[in-house]
Amino acid sequence: MATTLTRQARTSHGSPRPAEARHGFSLVELLVVIAILGILMSLATLPFQELIANQRLKSVTSDLAADLALARTEAIKRSTRVGIARVTDQWVGGWQVFDDANRDGQFTPAANNTCPNLGDECYLISRPALDPSVKVCTTGTNADNSIDVLTFGADGRVRTYKAGVDIPNVRAIIISSTLISPNVPARMLEFSPSGRVTVVTGVPRCD
Repeated sequence: MATTLTRQARTSHGSPRPAEARHGFSLVELLVVIAILGILMSLATLPFQELIANQRLKSVTSDLAADLALARTEAIKRSTRVGIARVTDQWVGGWQVFDDANRDGQFTPAANNTCPNLGDECYLISRPALDPSVKVCTTGTNADNSIDVLTFGADGRVRTYKAGVDIPNVRAIIISSTLISPNVPARMLEFSPSGRVTVVTGVPRCD
């Protein structure tokens, strides 16, 4: 019995173990992987820029469409004129939704945005400046890209102004990117005759 145990012990502890297989990359394989990664990263640069540009356009379009809808709803509800005015000489500088109390197509903000008196004009929403890569313009049979105010009346219809002068037949607002690519289509906020806004994609860009 002792002899058998001794042989088993020798067999289990004394026999040589097979060499373990070693795994890893050779220098050539590593260089090939690095080269492939470099190519993929260079190819991904433009799609990434397009992704960012598209996201910016979607965000601006969504915000402006929501603010136009708010202005129209408030105008109908209050039976007055509610508008959107650009903050600077370009729409990319931001805009404000305001109560056009005197219905002159211009925003004359009250001090500290408080309106204690009848006829005072205050803004309901104020939007910050847009990214410089975003462009905003208008289109229509008599469109003027420098219009500074859009207002909605109690009937829900839209009117557009420049320095208080009525600019008729502005049909839509176009939002596009400075990145020229077919994969970054411009968006358009189109006004129906009743003043409702519809978002359309794949339209001509702003010049």
